[in-house]
Amino acid sequence: DVVDVEDYDDELARALLLSEHTFSSGRTDVVDVEEVGRGGMRAMNGAAAPSLPTGHSGESAGVQREVCMVGEDDEALAHALALSMAQEELMSHDAETEEQRTRRLLRERQQQEFEASLEADRQKEREAEREREEQMQRAIEEGKHLQRVQETRASLSARFATEPDGAPGDEVPCEGGSARVFQVMLRMPNNKRVSHKFYSTDPITNVRDYALHMLLEDGVRERVDAEAIELRTSFPSRTLPLSHHTTLEMCGLEARSLLVVDFAE
Repeated sequence: DVVDVEDYDDELARALLLSEHTFSSGRTDVVDVEEVGRGGMRAMNGAAAPSLPTGHSGESAGVQREVCMVGEDDEALAHALALSMAQEELMSHDAETEEQRTRRLLRERQQQEFEASLEADRQKEREAEREREEQMQRAIEEGKHLQRVQETRASLSARFATEPDGAPGDEVPCEGGSARVFQVMLRMPNNKRVSHKFYSTDPITNVRDYALHMLLEDGVRERVDAEAIELRTSFPSRTLPLSHHTTLEMCGLEARSLLVVDFAE
């Protein structure tokens, strides 16, 4: 096709001016087709310029090469700008992601610390509750023990409120016949000495119960029970068998005897 040289030059000039303005200002805006012209748009996109008529081949060819170079530079610049913007966006996204990760880790650590503190408080509450229950249980057991002690003390007090009449060695009447009077002196664990009279036919456990009675009365050892007491002779030292079937006379005691009260190990 035959192209009007003046129209072509006008369009080419406008394209060159627009490209120069784009390089100087760094603009990447989309160019209006009507403003630049169809020929200018082809130049910016790197498209080949239309053929010129004969007589303008040398000068116009140089202009055409220059226009193509300008179009290629525009495309490279646009590509570089797009790449730079993409990198900036990626870096911004990475920075935002790192900040979010930091906040998440901080929240998780705070949650873990809160849960650990909460569990420590719960453990303290459980221990305090267990201690209260143990104290309550000990108080209950203590109350029961004191009640048993009081009952035992009252029973022993009534039981040993009296003793056989007569002097040691005398034959006196007793339940089931007659018996001799034995006076037994006890040396207590605190070295206190107490004395009581028994029948020679009484079981040796009666002497042990009397020792328990004196211990409870003196408050030497409130938690002591009859099974924790043992009796032994002073000289020679001999531990007596504490049986309901063994009498004082069977243990070899005499009208006046001294026994040592001790606690069984």
